Amino acid sequence: MAIGTLGGITPLGLPEEWPVLVDEAVAAHPGVVIGSGVRHSKLALPGAVLADLKTAEVLRLAN
Repeated sequence: MAIGTLGGITPLGLPEEWPVLVDEAVAAHPGVVIGSGVRHSKLALPGAVLADLKTAEVLRLAN
């Protein structure tokens, strides 16, 4: 299987040395959609869940 067929990387379950950068607007949003780790499914969750990940860094990334 070629790398290009694997799809995107979900922020859930990453190695601890990989930071997850979360924009403060995303962290405050009541509903965001992220990849589940497989191409054909997604997860809907509050942005606060991403902000609460062990390796998350909430930053002002967008103006």
